[in-house]
Amino acid sequence: MKVLMINSSIKRNRSRSYKLAQAFIEGLCENLSVKSIEISNVWLYEQNIQDCKCCYCCWKPEHEGCCIIQDDMNELLNKYIEADLVIWSFPLIFFYFPASMKKFIDRTLPLYMAQQKIEEGRYIHLRRYSKMADRREVFISTCGFPVKVNNYEPVDEFIRILYHNKADKIFCTEGNIFEEKRFEKIVTHYLLAVKEAGRTYSFENGILEKSKRRLDQQMIVESLYEKEANSNILWMLNQKE
Repeated sequence: MKVLMINSSIKRNRSRSYKLAQAFIEGLCENLSVKSIEISNVWLYEQNIQDCKCCYCCWKPEHEGCCIIQDDMNELLNKYIEADLVIWSFPLIFFYFPASMKKFIDRTLPLYMAQQKIEEGRYIHLRRYSKMADRREVFISTCGFPVKVNNYEPVDEFIRILYHNKADKIFCTEGNIFEEKRFEKIVTHYLLAVKEAGRTYSFENGILEKSKRRLDQQMIVESLYEKEANSNILWMLNQKE
């Protein structure tokens, strides 16, 4: 099984979202339904990915889904197509994907065609590769806010429209406690829950409902987190890293 992990944090392995994604993959490696696993790790900030020109040349018959831009995205698209599972790891920036990840998403346009159809009640462009219609994707993210409400909705809606029921989400709020020694046990327990979600992951139905409920729980009381965040600006700015 080929797993592609796409990371968009400039902090690399110090990233909280990456730590969550790593815990999930550790669980996948213990998943009884996975006989062997091959992991490709892509750091988007290290890639030369230009902006999509919106020229739609990739939709013209003579180009057959090939982008006219010659950069690192050509190889990355092949990895994306070949993957059996894609894990997106990212910090939430202004209620959405980081710029590097949005740029990557825009450049996946060659994987679709100009023709349209209605699928699950919404219009979509036909996928150029049938494998992508059934493949699952996992979105793993952290943010500094204490709650998901009025925070993750833009990302949530994008995932719903593009992937419908073929995507799973682990959105971890209160991310700043990852750097606090006094909250180490709480963070460790959450990471173990993420690992368990990977260990019991179903490649047909995704993350189990039991794991979803556990991962949706806040790590510390909201009022305490808010108090700490507003009284320690260095904590919020993550100066310890």
